[in-house]
Amino acid sequence: MRKPGRPKKDKYWNEVRKENGTLKCKRCGHEFSDKTSVTRIKAHLKGKQGQGAAICSPHNPVNDGVHNNNSISLSGTIILSLLFLLFLYFHFYLYPL
Repeated sequence: MRKPGRPKKDKYWNEVRKENGTLKCKRCGHEFSDKTSVTRIKAHLKGKQGQGAAICSPHNPVNDGVHNNNSISLSGTIILSLLFLLFLYFHFYLYPL
């Protein structure tokens, strides 16, 4: 017999485990009610504020595209810095003062 409620086909259900009648985040250990919606779990994992869910702790990050950081990564910053230095080098090489 099928259990009542919506089917749990969304991939975000794999990010929580059932433990002592609650749902627990596998990444940071945050506890949710067993009646929590997948929308709340998504908001928790993506770090969306104003969705009524605690944000997944940054001390245990998983870089799989779930966390949505609105900042440039460190490697991106390094690449931009190197491109800028390269630009300056060629600019002063071709147009010396």
